[in-house]
Amino acid sequence: MPPWGWILVALAAGIVLGVIFWTISLPRLSAILSQTPSPELPEDLAPGWHAQCNKCGRTRTLASVGGIRLCGNRDATKATVGWCRACGGLRMIRIVHTDHLHESQTG
Repeated sequence: MPPWGWILVALAAGIVLGVIFWTISLPRLSAILSQTPSPELPEDLAPGWHAQCNKCGRTRTLASVGGIRLCGNRDATKATVGWCRACGGLRMIRIVHTDHLHESQTG
């Protein structure tokens, strides 16, 4: 068998094993996801932290948008990509502590 033949055999075996794996695990995964409760996080998982849109300035508590931040540096600048309901699009969302929330809104 030529060397490229072994590559085709390995590729076919990988595809077959992948199909078998997903056929077995997909029903289990969907059952787990259907039983998972909604992610209502308590406020003590992100005490004093807020998520703020860089474009419109809309601010919500970090826990209410699903964020967890414990023992984070309050002076550090942290940002992530997220959906802003006020703007209606993907935006850069700043993660700001309450100590610096007023500063970021004014300038």
